[in-house]
Amino acid sequence: MTSQNKSILLQPWKRCEQYFKGLVEGKEASSQKSGELGDFLKGIGFINDSMELTERGRNYYVKKFVENKEDQAKQILADSVKVSEPVLLLCSVLWGNQNVTSQNIWRLLLLKEMIPKKTKTKDIGSYLMLLNSCGILKYSKRNSQILVTYNPRRDSEGKTAKTIIAPTTPYSNIRALEDCIRKCEDYVYWFDKHFSAIGLELLSDELDANKISELRILLGNIANIDYDKLRRNFKRFSEEMKNRGIKAECRVICDKELMRQIHGRWLISKEICFKLPPVNSIYQGQFDEIVETGVPPPFNDWWKEAYDLIADWQKIEPTLRIK
Repeated sequence: MTSQNKSILLQPWKRCEQYFKGLVEGKEASSQKSGELGDFLKGIGFINDSMELTERGRNYYVKKFVENKEDQAKQILADSVKVSEPVLLLCSVLWGNQNVTSQNIWRLLLLKEMIPKKTKTKDIGSYLMLLNSCGILKYSKRNSQILVTYNPRRDSEGKTAKTIIAPTTPYSNIRALEDCIRKCEDYVYWFDKHFSAIGLELLSDELDANKISELRILLGNIANIDYDKLRRNFKRFSEEMKNRGIKAECRVICDKELMRQIHGRWLISKEICFKLPPVNSIYQGQFDEIVETGVPPPFNDWWKEAYDLIADWQKIEPTLRIK
């Protein structure tokens, strides 16, 4: 079965709800149910890894089984399901599309390994009914057509902590990255070991000197990067940024051991940090996600170990030939 944060429900919600109720009230639950049902309850934040109630799960139990407030309990469930990994994926990819069917959703979940390979299209019917009751999509077993009604890119607060990048949303992919840059203040630090000249185009369009005074780009000594093109473009770019009132610098990490210790990509600013896919992957629309995170990496430590792309080229160029 897939990991808990990606788990979908292949059984009716009522059965899962009874299992959840049994956990709270200390009733025995069969081991056959506990795997899938427990994973789903973890995925929507009702229980933790120790099978204990979270605050969200406790609120649902109180509203549903103590106060008998069905509408409020249903809203808690809907809000929880909306931020689960599978819903963010399928709604980001399929919202606004015509002629969506259960088979389209089945194929997407299968592609992203959110359901076992042996799962058939009909097996996700219970999950689709749950999403229907939560106002995420409109679905009827008698009608093969599905209308995805929930758009995670435009929720009630106008933002989400996670944005899915997908091949079917090429414009929205770039807009999501633009939105990240627009949320930055004072400075922008961007680490992407495969950073390319295409990222400069986006920064040129989005950097506002009324909000940003400093830009630092940090990348790795990766052999397949066109450094000549990047250096030419960055020289012109930094001059333009200087005229605009922004100090722009770009450095390259040449320490192979340090590079092996770093995997992710980040966009960092004052009191905000985003974990990003590679900039080229965003433009190519490869499946990935942008996640807002409260814990930035040690960017300044890496920066001190790196060489300036323009001034230190004689130190950088020889390292590109070292395998």
